Amino acid sequence: MAALFYADNLDEVRLVIDEFDPDSHKAIKEAQQLMKKASLKADLAFIKANIGFLAGAILHLEEAGLRLSHSLEMVANAQRQLSNVSGSKILVFKEKLNQVVKKNEVLEVLNKINQVLQGEEEATLYLEINPDAAASLKLCPIVSMDIERSFSQYILMDRSHSITQQNLAKYVVCNYFCTRG
Repeated sequence: MAALFYADNLDEVRLVIDEFDPDSHKAIKEAQQLMKKASLKADLAFIKANIGFLAGAILHLEEAGLRLSHSLEMVANAQRQLSNVSGSKILVFKEKLNQVVKKNEVLEVLNKINQVLQGEEEATLYLEINPDAAASLKLCPIVSMDIERSFSQYILMDRSHSITQQNLAKYVVCNYFCTRG
């Protein structure tokens, strides 16, 4: 996350940016003006103190082979950490995370499947999902980085064809049998 880099290295970055001729390019002039902004240090300190953890969480979620339960717990933990921060500056971050989670219908389905895989008493499977398919989702990636890597490796190969629902179903079945090895 760039903001964490700037929080750690603001004085050094400012020295470098101030070396450039402000009349040579509009972006340089804007960067120099931004470096003089009175609230910059406070904003960077706020970001580092209150949402700096998100950078590490995102990197961890992008790792291959994470258990579904672990990935979902990381998302829930990030939501809890953000909810514990007060003040007007955090509202933008809270709202964005809530929008992303609410917009992602698959995340709700994965949460319910995870409840089944964790053996929770009240958990039930959707009628469309058979037990074998649900069990094969215990290592299901929840971020696009891991999903794209999996699709490229196992479904698209070196051809750039679109993934279809039929190919995805075949992928899940093959993945299930490969993991049972």
